[in-house]
Amino acid sequence: IPIEMECSSALQPEFILKKLRELNTPVLWVEPTAQLMKVPHAECLEECDFSVRVEEFLPKTHQARVLTHTVFARPTAEVMQLMQEWIVECKKGNPAALRDALARHPQLCFRALPLSFSKIFHCDGLFISKDEVIVEHEEPSYGFRREVHETCCHHRSH
Repeated sequence: IPIEMECSSALQPEFILKKLRELNTPVLWVEPTAQLMKVPHAECLEECDFSVRVEEFLPKTHQARVLTHTVFARPTAEVMQLMQEWIVECKKGNPAALRDALARHPQLCFRALPLSFSKIFHCDGLFISKDEVIVEHEEPSYGFRREVHETCCHHRSH
């Protein structure tokens, strides 16, 4: 059932953490409003424990630098700790909850999610072909406002 999540909501990280514990296997969480364009194969993520989209052109301190509309996570002790901290930050109402939690885990085997797992419909069409897309999002997750989205499109097209 698609649900609208606010920045202060810990539903997403709580759900991912619950599935990591229950299944004891890697989890690929995709926002309910996204379209799966083909069956996800995560070979490109085999050597990391956690992956989300990172907007490299934004400053490291920008609240929309880390996007959580697609999340890959392995059930490692460090990822479980990261998930707990993400939940705590969400409950504080922090709009950059995961970004801040990730900053406290420099040893985490992290990789920025490939664009094929996190294509944003209105912005990324120039940077990835249709056949490469695995997950497509109409709009990015919470916190990624229209002006940032337009900046992204403008920055990447030049």
